Amino acid sequence: MKKFAGIAVLLVLISIVIYEYVIPKQPDEFQSSSSEGDSGSAMVAGGSDLLLSPGDELPDMELKTLDGETILLSEFEGKPLLLNFWASWCGPCKEEMPDLEKFHNDYHQDMQVIAINAGETPDKAKAYIEEYGYTFTVIVDEKMELYSALGGQVFPTTYFVKGNGELAVEKRLGAMDYAYMEEKLKELQ
Repeated sequence: MKKFAGIAVLLVLISIVIYEYVIPKQPDEFQSSSSEGDSGSAMVAGGSDLLLSPGDELPDMELKTLDGETILLSEFEGKPLLLNFWASWCGPCKEEMPDLEKFHNDYHQDMQVIAINAGETPDKAKAYIEEYGYTFTVIVDEKMELYSALGGQVFPTTYFVKGNGELAVEKRLGAMDYAYMEEKLKELQ
């Protein structure tokens, strides 16, 4: 009996060592967060914190279209941009998408809406966009390089960018509504 108990204890200790030191840990990258005030609800993600301020230029990176073509962010310069980072699994992102679509339909002459899917494949993003019939421009940051470079921490995160590529206002963390988008467009005009 003592032999059996000793073997059981030894197996438990070996299991703990393997679990703690051998098996790679998956970070708990995403968790739901709801905050009060102006920032709305958001999905929290790990990320670096590159602090961009109004007047700073956005980094130019290669991203993919929904059809898998490579595109540079700078190709959108010339018209003010609403850059919205989202993911198909993000509840607050899903909530704001209809307002993004309405804003795009109403103001596409004044501002281009670009929804940047972060962390998913072009096929997954395309399936989601087609399911709901959204017509705004969607590009994919599959490896989350741009999202991380900009200090991404929550989904959705939105940047309003002047036509010359400069950040116009502080980034918006969390879901937005149509009135907020209109307000920021008026600030750019």
